[in-house]
Amino acid sequence: ALMENWCEMYDKIDAVLCANDDMSLGVVQVLEQKGRLEGTLVCSVDALAEAVKSVKDGKLTLTIGKDVFDGCDKTFNLMYDLLTGVDRSADKVIKCQKDLIHLGNQEAIDKWVDLYKSIDGWKE
Repeated sequence: ALMENWCEMYDKIDAVLCANDDMSLGVVQVLEQKGRLEGTLVCSVDALAEAVKSVKDGKLTLTIGKDVFDGCDKTFNLMYDLLTGVDRSADKVIKCQKDLIHLGNQEAIDKWVDLYKSIDGWKE
């Protein structure tokens, strides 16, 4: 509803930054229905399967995904270290790899499509 209102209020919308993929997919849907998707950047975070497909289809401009496998590995290693008494107090932040998924990064698109296909979460 908010995107529909913005389309009524503004003649041109250059970009929309969304807090999550669900919002961005709704924005893409509204812009597409209004014939205003072309030339409008729509970006979000989460890298849900539907959002990755939307990027692959050239609709959603960008979604940011945290590398799930890297994050799980680091989380389990941290849990093991904590349970076995390894001192992690010097580690301020445990960083996980993040992927910028957009049409210019085919490697990231392929990685996330393969990930979702491996868990049967990809629908053509």
